[in-house]
Amino acid sequence: MLSVSGGEPFLYAPLSEVAAEASRLGYHVTVVTNGAAVTEAKAASVCSAVRTAAVSIEGRPQHHDAIRRKAGAFDLAIRGFRHLSAVGITTGMIACVTRSSLPDVPWLHELARAERASLLQLRPLALTGRASTTLDSEALDRDDVTRLAVVAALLGDTDDLPFVQCDLAPVRELLTSGPAQFALLDGDAPAAPLSTLVNPLVVAEDGSVRPFAYNVAERYHLSTIDALAAGRWEVLPPAAGGRLARLLRQTFAIIADRDAHFVDWYATLTDTSHRVASPQLCSLG
Repeated sequence: MLSVSGGEPFLYAPLSEVAAEASRLGYHVTVVTNGAAVTEAKAASVCSAVRTAAVSIEGRPQHHDAIRRKAGAFDLAIRGFRHLSAVGITTGMIACVTRSSLPDVPWLHELARAERASLLQLRPLALTGRASTTLDSEALDRDDVTRLAVVAALLGDTDDLPFVQCDLAPVRELLTSGPAQFALLDGDAPAAPLSTLVNPLVVAEDGSVRPFAYNVAERYHLSTIDALAAGRWEVLPPAAGGRLARLLRQTFAIIADRDAHFVDWYATLTDTSHRVASPQLCSLG
């Protein structure tokens, strides 16, 4: 799977070419967009290659516009959603849930159903990038996170669309079965394809390739897309694999020490990478 996000993918002129080539190579191509730049022509240009598109809808119009800092942003997002849906792309909605928009979640579900979205993805606000300085008061606390998980489970308890995905993991289940999902923890960096050991791989705007999540500390970055294209990454070097394995174990240990029922795995992993990371780089050249 290739998931293209941003920034805004529909401001990237070669998007249709990238999507077409990835589709030709056998990738399921998805795009995450704010919808504002999606025109009828742009939607049509990617409809043969993009299988799924998710449009960011942050809550009721006033909450969406406030987060986007643009009056009318909600209307633009819905317009873009409808353009994508009209050309036959499977469409979903993705919401970054804040303290203010948490009560909007049932309304978002009704909106997604009315617009015939196939997916409603709910993720708690992560305090990274601009959010770390402008939205810190909007972060969900422990009780808010539990409320979000419970409401998402209630809304998703049906066979009808949209499918509700909440980016929160039950802590007890995560600690029991989570480590088995990471091949890196099965021995010390076994010789296996990079994509087996580190999934997802994140290619950032500067060409750097990062493990697991966009905001993982720079010391864990895995070199560049050019090195990957040159075929130098058939296996993950043991030293780099060992450092990533330690990061995973540290993250599980931190989660185990918390008094919480649900956790945002990728946000916790990212935070751990900045707080307890080794000073050595994982560079592969």
